[in-house]
Amino acid sequence: ILGDLRLIDMLQADIIEKADIEVSESDARVMDVIRIEHDTADAANDTFNDINDNPNTDFATIARRNSVNSEIELQVGRGDLGDTIEEVIFKLEDGEISPVIPSNGKYYIFRCVSGYDEEATAIKKEKMTAERQSRAVAMKYEEYAAEHPYEIDQEAWKAAVKMCNDNPVVPDVYKAE
Repeated sequence: ILGDLRLIDMLQADIIEKADIEVSESDARVMDVIRIEHDTADAANDTFNDINDNPNTDFATIARRNSVNSEIELQVGRGDLGDTIEEVIFKLEDGEISPVIPSNGKYYIFRCVSGYDEEATAIKKEKMTAERQSRAVAMKYEEYAAEHPYEIDQEAWKAAVKMCNDNPVVPDVYKAE
């Protein structure tokens, strides 16, 4: 079994090496924003005008006072808020404020606090890479399984499951014998 497990590890490493799993900084980018959410365009426009009329007022203060959603400080990445919003906010520079953005029946105004959170981006990039690696291996396995159908002896399978349940401690199969 030790040889089989090492072979599986080698195959998995080979699949991952050949797969296109690279994650760009742009795809993994995480930014810090403050969000104001409104239910109506009129309320959002009023708040936007208030922001422009009072440039010295803290945006977070205005957000706490006006947003219908109390969660105003967010860390966001691609895929978190939808294309309509991301198209606007990922163009913002630090300190910039978006126009009113309509999306899914709500109206939003964002302020970019930090357009690039280096630590959060690195963590997201690692996670995305691991997901792509797993997906690449799963796709290769599914291709192989489709080409090589097999039947499992149900009695042998039940015995193996029982053995695993009765002996939950898994030995270190990589330990040299």
